[in-house]
Amino acid sequence: MQGRPGDEAPLLAALTAAGVEPSGVGITFPEDPSIPFDPTGLFDGSFGAAAVTSYDGAARLQEFYDLESGIPLGPDGSVALEDESGVIAAAPGMGIWVMRSTLENEDHRIALALTLIAIADGLASCRDDAVECGVVLGDSGIADRYGDGLVWSVNAFNATLWPAPDGAFAIDEQALTDAVAQAVAVGLAASAPSADDLIDRRVLDLALANLPANVDLVGSSWTPIEVQLPLE
Repeated sequence: MQGRPGDEAPLLAALTAAGVEPSGVGITFPEDPSIPFDPTGLFDGSFGAAAVTSYDGAARLQEFYDLESGIPLGPDGSVALEDESGVIAAAPGMGIWVMRSTLENEDHRIALALTLIAIADGLASCRDDAVECGVVLGDSGIADRYGDGLVWSVNAFNATLWPAPDGAFAIDEQALTDAVAQAVAVGLAASAPSADDLIDRRVLDLALANLPANVDLVGSSWTPIEVQLPLE
């Protein structure tokens, strides 16, 4: 599974909804989730399925070089299993976590608020110009992808976030409550604290109060661009 331990909660819930006993399913994560996802294990028979993100792993599956022919597999090289329950699709989005002790320091809160503003500006910039965003990411060395392949991933990532009617940084307390309850139900958490115990709005409120007027966190007019994966 692409991601980090804990990310499997929606997948386990979807399996349960499909009548599959989660305890009978073994899930393996990359030893180092910070390195690019490697789908080799799916195609050499090590794993029966791979759970990947729509904006990164999905592209890497198509770009994977067939172990026999040596050419990219393309969109027909793997079969996507449908999430008939809708559990995975409804999983909460981006979360930013911080130690409680950090939030008690005003300087830390200011630094975190500035970080949120920078994230907001970056997300909006990549939304408004995916091609230029791909160039910036490629030139920075942050991404191992490049060219149209990187732009494809930026475009696909944008689709998971925009438009954001309530704002990209809106906190959906019900979604968080449901996610915690889901983690308990599939055995990934022992108890379910309330949303009030998990949310501290001081940093967010500070960031929003100082957000530059030209940073749009809604993106109501966003539409995906037309870009294909280069499979050569």
